Amino acid sequence: MTINEYKIRVADDLTKTNDVICFDYIQSLPSGYAAISYEKYYDNREDGFFDLLKKIFLTIHVDDSQKVYYYNEFSFLLNDTKINRHKGYWGLKPYKSRKYDFLSCKAQSVLTSGTQLKMKGVAKLDMDELKILIHEVSYQERSFFFCSPHLNYNINDFISDIEGLMYSQVINYVLNDDGVVFILLGDEDFRTSEVVVIAKPKIINFLRRVDFSG
Repeated sequence: MTINEYKIRVADDLTKTNDVICFDYIQSLPSGYAAISYEKYYDNREDGFFDLLKKIFLTIHVDDSQKVYYYNEFSFLLNDTKINRHKGYWGLKPYKSRKYDFLSCKAQSVLTSGTQLKMKGVAKLDMDELKILIHEVSYQERSFFFCSPHLNYNINDFISDIEGLMYSQVINYVLNDDGVVFILLGDEDFRTSEVVVIAKPKIINFLRRVDFSG
């Protein structure tokens, strides 16, 4: 449905085929999660992502004291070299115009797999950092933003807990803690901004009852 220029879609059960999000890693999630997406055209796509996220945060009562987090993992393995280990995840992660030294609280995981490395990263963000980060990362990466209205994660503990998990398992780790996952998408042809919200049904049912406009 379309309300106030927002295209809104809902999936009550992510284990079933739906028109919200159907990637393999989503279909690998256990039952018990739902999703809602908000899509709108903005003159600047990255500003659109930030605007959508802010509106959703306000709706589910997330503020700076609880923080928002960013998780990303390389979908590929890297050669186990001294330079790759030295640079680490945040030193090797591509950026558009600004390196990731603006992130005040970030951590990484570097796991050895034979002669190769598997790298992951997580960052705790305030709203200023979130806005900058959206402009630096690609929504095509294996990544998501997340928050928990009830938890304030220690990112070093978080990265330690999930370092051996597959991507879908990391998402499940967050969701199982009553967290909320945000995945940035959008239509390539029409250059829209779209945010998919994944959570337990009680949160999605709350969002679908809210007049998301403005």
